Amino acid sequence: IPKRDWSSDVCSSDLQASNEERVDALINRAIAYSLTKRHSLALADLDEAIRRDPGYARPYTNRGGVHYQTGNDEAALADYTKAIELDFDNAIAHFGQANVFRRMKVYDKAIAAMGLACALDENNPHMRQGWEQLLNEANAHGRKLT
Repeated sequence: IPKRDWSSDVCSSDLQASNEERVDALINRAIAYSLTKRHSLALADLDEAIRRDPGYARPYTNRGGVHYQTGNDEAALADYTKAIELDFDNAIAHFGQANVFRRMKVYDKAIAAMGLACALDENNPHMRQGWEQLLNEANAHGRKLT
C-alpha cells in the first residue's frame, strides 16, 4: 500500500478562505508536515500563520513543538513563552515549556510549568503522565520531590 501524503489534503478552498480560516489551515497543514518530519515546511507555514495573526497563541504553540522536535530548545522556549503571554490558559504551551525545561534539566521551572499544565487540563492523562515522569526524573537527579 503506498504511503498517503495527507499533508497536501488541506483543501485549496481552505487556503482561499478568510484570514482566520487561512491561519487555521496553515496550522493544520504544518501539523501534517510535522507528523511526516518535514519540519522546514511546517515552520514555514507556522511563520506565515504568525505573520498573518501575531496575536493568536496557537501557531506559537505549534511552532514551539516543531522546534522542540528538532532539538532547538531556545526557540521552542521562546515560542511557548509567547503562546502563554497571549493565552495564559494554554495548557499545551505550559506542557511544552515544561518539557523543554525538563530536557534542559532545569527542574524547578519544569515542575512549575508542568504543575500549571496539569491544573489547567486536570483530566488530560498526558499531563498526569508528564507530571509523574518529571517527578521521577527530578528525583533521580537528586531533587527530592513528591
